[in-house]
Amino acid sequence: MPFAAVVASPALWTSDWWSVVLRSPGFGGSLAVIAITIATSAFMLRARVKRSIYRDRRAADVVAAQLLNDTRAASSDAGHWWQMYQWVFSKLETLDSDQATSLLEDLETRASGPVEHALIEIALDRLAATRAGSDGS
Repeated sequence: MPFAAVVASPALWTSDWWSVVLRSPGFGGSLAVIAITIATSAFMLRARVKRSIYRDRRAADVVAAQLLNDTRAASSDAGHWWQMYQWVFSKLETLDSDQATSLLEDLETRASGPVEHALIEIALDRLAATRAGSDGS
C-alpha cells in the first residue's frame, strides 16, 4: 500500500507561507466572494440611483403637466371673462341700470387682477355717465 508523502507546513508569515496561501483554492474562493460582493453592491447602488432619477423625472413631468393644465384653464377663464366684459360693455346703454350693475359686480368678483378691476371701474363710470346724461336730457 502506497504511503502519502508528508510535507511540512512552512512557518507562519514567512515568504514560503505566503506563497502557499496565495496559491491555495481557499484564498482564490475568498477573493471571488469579495469580487461578487463588490459587483453586486455596485449594481444595486446603480439601480437605486436610476430608480431615484426616474421617480424625480416622473414627479417633474406630473408637475409640468399640472402647470400646463392650470395655465390653459387660466387662459380659458381670462378669455371667457374678456368676452363677457365686452358683451356687457357693448350693452351698457341698452340694459337696465340694475341689470348692468349686477352684471358688472358679477364680473368684478370673477376678475383676476388689477387690470380687470380697472376695466370694471371704467364700465361703472361709463354707466354712471350714461345714466346722468339720460337723466339730464
